[in-house]
Amino acid sequence: MKNFFSFLAFIICLSSCQKELVDPAGENGTGSGSGGGSNNSNGDLLVKGVSITGADTTIINLKWDSNKRLSQYLSTGRTNGIATNSRTDITRESNGNIKKMINSPMGAGGSFDSTVSYVYYQPGTSKLSYVKDINYAVGFTFSDSALITYNAAGKISVKEIYFENFITGAMMKQSKSSYTYDAQGNLITNTTLTADPNTGIYAPGFVITNSYDSHLAPASFGDEAFIVRGLSEESVSANHLIKKVQTGSALDITLTMSQFQFNSYNRPTAEVIAFTPVPPGYTLKVTYYYQ
Repeated sequence: MKNFFSFLAFIICLSSCQKELVDPAGENGTGSGSGGGSNNSNGDLLVKGVSITGADTTIINLKWDSNKRLSQYLSTGRTNGIATNSRTDITRESNGNIKKMINSPMGAGGSFDSTVSYVYYQPGTSKLSYVKDINYAVGFTFSDSALITYNAAGKISVKEIYFENFITGAMMKQSKSSYTYDAQGNLITNTTLTADPNTGIYAPGFVITNSYDSHLAPASFGDEAFIVRGLSEESVSANHLIKKVQTGSALDITLTMSQFQFNSYNRPTAEVIAFTPVPPGYTLKVTYYYQ
């Protein structure tokens, strides 16, 4: 599941011995590429986000290659006293398409060691086709996958998730999300259906509706927003998200952003995010840093 803070900090949802890990250089901002250590608010390339609520602080560092393509997502911090550390390293082909991603919890506890994601594109294009995940856990591995469909305008319109049945090894339907966009290409709605684990028949799950202003988002990740762990689908959008409403689930939630500050590049440097209805008075103060 994608890290919930990733949406909050980047407006980009509250998600064994066999490992495949890269060299850990960069966990303290010392690896190759751009990002990881800036405290500059006036820039155009997002490199860090800091979220504070009560006694909890979460820091997200982004690293970019020389062509300003995301190469690492690193989250460190605690939520309700629980470590939420996570790291995703991205390997690319020479044309910029993602070849492989490695996500590891970095000592956050639990039974997962890492997830290795292999990304496949429509032949000769930069359009996604599907992603195959191999999840390494204590004593066993299992897989899941995501199939991507585009609409006539070249925007991702459907993402369908499958997971491996531990008993039979068969791939089974989990969920199907359909997306709509506004004229600027901002993601407006995400309508997700969930599959019955026995029959595979889809039933209504939830609907997310997003609203934006005319400012720029902290960062826009294009189609990669739908597949990189730590990002959320909203980060495909160019404009600044100001409200997110989820309905149809067991608990409907509204996130409202306010008290904005923007830099000379029209990107946010600070904002406050309020939750409705839970918990009462709970807010996040978010600060963004650029280069």
